[in-house]
Amino acid sequence: MLRGMAATSCSRCGHPLPEGARFCPNCGAPVSVSAASERKVVTVVFADLVGSTGLAASLDPERFREVMAGFHGMVSQELSALRGRAENFIGDAVLGVFGVPLAHDDDAVRAIRSGLAIVARSEALGRDLGVPGRIRVRVGVNTGAVAVGT
Repeated sequence: MLRGMAATSCSRCGHPLPEGARFCPNCGAPVSVSAASERKVVTVVFADLVGSTGLAASLDPERFREVMAGFHGMVSQELSALRGRAENFIGDAVLGVFGVPLAHDDDAVRAIRSGLAIVARSEALGRDLGVPGRIRVRVGVNTGAVAVGT
């Protein structure tokens, strides 16, 4: 699970904390960090189904649920195929991550490849599921430092 790093202000006195501080420079209180967190560089992939509100309005609820399950499954498969994983399902979107639990030098490259594969498979997915019109997906990719913990 991805978590925030340390607090930006002291939980005891409210004084702003410098980056990397382990103790508050004003009152000396220890700075709390998420339990069992580790700083890592990861690459995040965010895949969003375009026009899902209109699609939901045009399908009955059970059918829409099937389409969303198919979309989530397809995105998860593409992430897994390149050693990423689906970290969270957020309505009509999937948040995937590369570099957790183990980072690799090519995490960003594999994340981009998975994003391209997701976009390429979306049209075929729509046909396979019998969705009226095209299924389109937008994908964003970003690499940066996060705190990883349980």
